[in-house]
Amino acid sequence: NIKYVYPKEEEIERPELDAQQQYVRQFFNEMGTALNASYFKDPKRGYAKYIDVDAAIDHHLLNVVAFNVDALRLSGYMHKPRGGKLMFGPIWDFDLSLGNNYADRSSEGFAIKGAGWYSRLFQDSNFVETVKDRFDHFYSQKDQFIAMINQQASDIEGAQQRNFVKWPILGVWVWPNAVSFTEYDHEVSYLSDWFSDRMDWLDGAIKDL
Repeated sequence: NIKYVYPKEEEIERPELDAQQQYVRQFFNEMGTALNASYFKDPKRGYAKYIDVDAAIDHHLLNVVAFNVDALRLSGYMHKPRGGKLMFGPIWDFDLSLGNNYADRSSEGFAIKGAGWYSRLFQDSNFVETVKDRFDHFYSQKDQFIAMINQQASDIEGAQQRNFVKWPILGVWVWPNAVSFTEYDHEVSYLSDWFSDRMDWLDGAIKDL
């Protein structure tokens, strides 16, 4: 489903709108051809001519680290600046992520590696190596990320107390919770422990791609 941000669709005259739609249609047709062609790895003729590869990799890793099962299936955005390449993102809809998935709270497994265009991108060894390098950058900061979780939990200590006075749901299962704790500190510990386990699993799994 394609939406025009600027100018808004209702502000575009019909002939111009038809021209824009034809341009977008042609862009995706050409990108699809390049992505599925024998030369798809070529940086000048292949998919990299149409897709911002760095943005695609960060989009992938952010969703994979969080184990966002909705990514590129029920929830996914892309945008294309005028005259620019297709950008993956912004990312959103993380209620079924970070171990908060009532159906599966595992910290192991990939979410979107084989979904949509990614299944083709991962057939390019250069793309795979860049994914590995980018994840190594994030993994080297694992302890800082966990410290950030704990710091932010501390920052909202007063707010979380007021929150659970107004909405007394600690210990109450609320969709899509994977688990329900009676103490806020246990919620924080669950998140930081899950994130640590997730990063450790990915460290091995991504090295084996």
